[in-house]
Amino acid sequence: MTAKKVFNIFLALVFLGTIFTAKPAQSAVSPTNAKSLFTKMNRTSSWEYYKTRVDDSLIAWDESYLLRAYLFMYEATGDKQYLDEFTGHADTFLTRRDSVRGVKDYRGLSLPAWRSGKYTDYKQYVIYAVQTGLTITPLALFAAGVKKDPSLSAYQAKADKYLAAAEDAIAIHDMRDKPQYYDVNCRWYEEGNMMHLDRPINMNLAMGSAMLAVYQATGDSTYLTKATKIANYFKQYLILNSSTNSYKWNYYPDNSQYGTVVEDMDHSLYDIEFVRLAYQSGIFSSTDMQRFANTASKVMVKSGGTITAKVDGTGTTPYPGFISNWLYFCNWAPSLADSSYKILSAKSSLVPKELCGLGLLNKVLSNNTTEPTPPPASDTQQPQVSVTAPVKDSILTDDSATLQAAASDNKGVGSLSFSYSVDQQNWTGIGLAELASGDGLSGTWKISWDIKDLKDGAYYLRAIARDDTGNTAVSTSVYCEVKHAVGNLIKNGDFSQGVQGWVNLNNSAKINSTNGNYYLTNTYNWDFYQNLTLSPGIYKLTARTKKGTSAKGARIVIQFRFSNGTKTVPYDSGYKNTGTGWESMTAMTIKVPAGAPVTRIYLLSGGSGNQHFDDLTLTAI
Repeated sequence: MTAKKVFNIFLALVFLGTIFTAKPAQSAVSPTNAKSLFTKMNRTSSWEYYKTRVDDSLIAWDESYLLRAYLFMYEATGDKQYLDEFTGHADTFLTRRDSVRGVKDYRGLSLPAWRSGKYTDYKQYVIYAVQTGLTITPLALFAAGVKKDPSLSAYQAKADKYLAAAEDAIAIHDMRDKPQYYDVNCRWYEEGNMMHLDRPINMNLAMGSAMLAVYQATGDSTYLTKATKIANYFKQYLILNSSTNSYKWNYYPDNSQYGTVVEDMDHSLYDIEFVRLAYQSGIFSSTDMQRFANTASKVMVKSGGTITAKVDGTGTTPYPGFISNWLYFCNWAPSLADSSYKILSAKSSLVPKELCGLGLLNKVLSNNTTEPTPPPASDTQQPQVSVTAPVKDSILTDDSATLQAAASDNKGVGSLSFSYSVDQQNWTGIGLAELASGDGLSGTWKISWDIKDLKDGAYYLRAIARDDTGNTAVSTSVYCEVKHAVGNLIKNGDFSQGVQGWVNLNNSAKINSTNGNYYLTNTYNWDFYQNLTLSPGIYKLTARTKKGTSAKGARIVIQFRFSNGTKTVPYDSGYKNTGTGWESMTAMTIKVPAGAPVTRIYLLSGGSGNQHFDDLTLTAI
C-alpha cells in the first residue's frame, strides 16, 4: 500500500465517526425509549464489582464491553457523563496490568497486559491474545475519539495513557525477537499477504481490532498493514451462501479438531467488531457488509424472534440479546434495530455484552435520518478453478514445489489461494498465489510451496478462487506424495549458503570464511537456531567446533515445541576444545517424542565470548 493511499485513508477516518460511516434507515424504535432503557439497565453500582477483578478474564469478556457501551452512549448523546463512566473503569485497567501489580505469567514474565488463570484452575497464568485484544480496543478507540474532537481536550492526558497502554499490550504479543518466550498467543505466521496466530478466527480478529483501533488513534500504517494481513487470512475462510447472499465461517478452520465447527454467536461478536473497523479502513467493501448484515437478519434472526446459536442458522443461542452487537450492520439491515430492542426491552437486567448492544442501538438511532447507499447489483456467479500442477499422483522430492491453477470468472478472479490436507477434511493454507499469465477473467496462477519441513507421505492439494464480490469456488483436490531424499536433515549445516535455513535474530551470529571454508561464529545468546519438523524417533546429531574467545566452549541445545504450546529442553550438550583447531563434538543421540511438531536446535557459546561451529549433521537412526 502506498504512503499516499495510507494517508488518504487516515484523512478519511478523521472525518468519519469512530463507529459508523453512514446513517441507518428508519426504525420503529424511538431514541427516547432506547435511552431510557439504557438508563434503566446501566447498573453502575453493580458494575463496580469489576474494578477489582484480576486473573479471571472478566476484564476482557465483560468489563471491556461496558467501556464500549459508554463510548456508544457518548456518541449517541454527547453527554460526557458516559466518558466519565468509561474512564472510571479504564483507569483501573491500567493499574491491574501485570507489570503494575508485579505479578508474572507462566514464563516468568511481568508484562503490561492482563494474565488469566481461569482456564488452568489458577495453577498457571497465561496472557491470551484474544483477551488482550478485547481489553485494549476500547482504550484505543477512546483515544481516537478524543484526538478528533477538540471539545474533549480535558480527556487528552487519559487518552494518551490509554493509547500507550494499548500499544504496549500489542507489542508483547509479537515475540519474534525473543523466541525463547514463544507461545501460541505471540507467534505470528506470515504467508505472503496473510498473517495469523495458530488460534481460532475470533482470537486473531480480536488482536486485529486492537491494531485498527490504534491505527485510528495514531495514523501509524504499520498497524493497518498487519490488520490487513489478518483480514486476508480471514477472507479466505468466508463462505458465501448464494441463496441468502450471506457469509458463514468456521470457528478454527486450520485445526484438525475444530476445523468443521461453525462460528457461534458469542465468539462472532469479536469477529464482527473487526469487520466494522476493517470496513472503515477500506479493507472490507459495502458488498461484504451487506453479506454480514444478511448473516444476522436473514440467517440468525428467525421468524419467531429466536436467535440461532451459529452463523449458519443452526441451533438456538442462550444469549439472544447478543444479536444487538450485530447492529454494526444496521445500515444494511435496518430490521436489526427492532429485533434487538424487542429482545433487550423484555429482559429485567442485561449482562455487559447486552448493554454494549443497547449502547450501539442508541448510537444507531441517534443517526436515524438518511437511507444507506444501496449496494450494487449482486454478482452471484462463482469462479471456475482447477489445479494444473502438480498433476495427479506426482511424487515431490525437492524442498519446494511449484503449484499452478487455472481460474476464470465472469467479473474477474480477485485472489486465488492454495491449501493442503492429509485427509481431505482438515485443510492448511499454503498462501495466496500470483497471477502468472492472462488476467482475472481467465488466467494462470502460481505459488511456490515450501515442503522441506513436511513429513513424507500422501497429501491432497486444492485451489480456492474468490472474485471481487466474494463468490468463492474450490477446485477438485489433487493427490500427490512427498518423498524427501534420505540424508542430512540439517539445512545448510556447513554454512556454505550463509545463514540460509537458520534463524539469526538481530544478526547476532556471523558467517566467517577461512581458505574457502565457511563456518559460524556465535556468542552466548539464543538468537541463532534452526526449526525442524521431525517424525517421532531417534536421531544422531554431530558437529565440529573450534575454540573462540569463550572459556566455556561450545553449546548445542535441543528444544521440543509441542502442539499445546509447551516446550521442553531435554538435551543440552557442551564441549571444550583441547586444542586450537577444528574438533568433533561428542555426538548427541536425540529421541524426538510424539506431539512435538517442531524440534529447535540452538548453537551458542557456553558463556561470555564466542565459539565457532561447522559441519552439523542430523540423521535418523
